[in-house]
Amino acid sequence: MKSIAISAIILLSSICLYGAGPLRVAFVGDPQVDNGTELEYARKSIYSELRKRTDIDFAVFLGDLVNDNTGLLCPTVQTLDSLPFPWFSVPGNHDRDVYKEKGRIRDLYSYTATVGAPDTSFVRNGIRFILMNNVRHSGKSEYEGEFKQKGKDFIKGVLKDTPSKQPIVFATHIPLSWSKGLDSLTTMLRSHSRIIFVGGHTHSVSRHSIERQGQIPVHEIIAGAACGSWWRGEKGPDGIPSALQNCGAPRGYFIADFKKSGKYRLEYKVIGSDEAPVSAYISKDSLLYVNIFGGSTEGRTTVRIKDSRRHPAMEALRTEAVAPEVARTIESNKALTREERRARRDEFIPLRKIPSPHIWTVRYCMEIPENTFVEIRYRDRNMKIHTTVPLRNL
Repeated sequence: MKSIAISAIILLSSICLYGAGPLRVAFVGDPQVDNGTELEYARKSIYSELRKRTDIDFAVFLGDLVNDNTGLLCPTVQTLDSLPFPWFSVPGNHDRDVYKEKGRIRDLYSYTATVGAPDTSFVRNGIRFILMNNVRHSGKSEYEGEFKQKGKDFIKGVLKDTPSKQPIVFATHIPLSWSKGLDSLTTMLRSHSRIIFVGGHTHSVSRHSIERQGQIPVHEIIAGAACGSWWRGEKGPDGIPSALQNCGAPRGYFIADFKKSGKYRLEYKVIGSDEAPVSAYISKDSLLYVNIFGGSTEGRTTVRIKDSRRHPAMEALRTEAVAPEVARTIESNKALTREERRARRDEFIPLRKIPSPHIWTVRYCMEIPENTFVEIRYRDRNMKIHTTVPLRNL
């Protein structure tokens, strides 16, 4: 097995993975396979793509390898072991054993036996990685994001062995901004300035800052889900469901290129596509929407209609709006009868009108013709995109 795990009891015996030069890490959220069919979807899409990549140093899977079916953990691990690089995983709320006995709380018996211990820490290229279980179950289905006392002790033990200037990447399943005890965690991390939180769980993509009084904010990356919206939606030519996420991002994962200083560049990689992670739509009243799938709430976007001197580059404003892709899907869903929804259940994506965190808009004072291309420049501290995409009608 290429996964590497450490018992929470061994607090100070961290794994040291040595290497020189830059470090490339894949952060993959929620493959969440429910049955053999979905496992094949994962094998033919996310796992197949990663198997072909020889540029990655290791991958971190952010929980929910399976969807309440722990019998699929063994074939999943066998598939992951075929990757050409080491992999690590944190447990998700759906990676736990489900018991028929009334009142018996779900646990990680199968996960620990098959994948490894739930809490792991190691150093690679001068960067401290802390990978931890932060799911607390209180019943058959009730859970919340929080560290147990054993987990807190593990964190304190690792931090004692971590210099204050050493960069830290802290990965969990439930995003730490969604978890109880965030203030307690940031207090434990008060002596450390260069920190990144990475999580999955939400089946949507987000990047934002978590403020800390008198300290440098923490950058949080919510990586979305490799299964998208639970492997649902119309199937593409490859036979894989589209499974659009509620933020409008297609199924994907993040690639982080770290320097030894802890500085890093990010890329949101759409699974099965080499195109830039961007879409552009124009409404009937000439409001142009740009969706930067892995964009940060602090990013800046400019747009320019191609092949026209009448349209100079304009700065777009980040807008709390439903992603155009989601709005179109919701309208398409409304057109289906109840019987059609039942008959096409696997194709029906139950999306909601929730604002996406990575939408930018700009209004034009003239009609934009169809079949127009738009040049998009996006930039934040850790991501740059310059691309040209077709402008679609909304």
